[in-house]
Amino acid sequence: MQVCLAADPGAETMRQNLAALELERNDYRKPNRELTPEKEEDRQKIIGWLITNDPVWAIQQEVIAQLTGLALIQTATEVRMDEIDWRKEVLAKLKDIKSLDTSSITEKQAGELRALIVLKDKSGLDSWFANIKQK
Repeated sequence: MQVCLAADPGAETMRQNLAALELERNDYRKPNRELTPEKEEDRQKIIGWLITNDPVWAIQQEVIAQLTGLALIQTATEVRMDEIDWRKEVLAKLKDIKSLDTSSITEKQAGELRALIVLKDKSGLDSWFANIKQK
């Protein structure tokens, strides 16, 4: 798969292309879990495109990374469990709008979303998602 980014392929297409490459890369049946250099280059181009053009995807990846980090901490505390639950809730909301064209979300809107996540502002987050769904 050779990625051509000259024309705007759309966020959904790029997410699907990345998912296919990730599936191939993480295939447990392969003795060597790596992509060919060409496919790895394509994968990196797609990730770069998504980070630049689909801020909701980028935020979703950040939340997944945070959840992974929290899950690796061995001691279970109430605060840590609250952090995990909050991020799971955010991730569910992000996945709920995945079918929308989130590439039209502005940097300002993405910044607002990040702030709401950090501040754990549930009502603000609900309003933000309701606004996006209306567009």
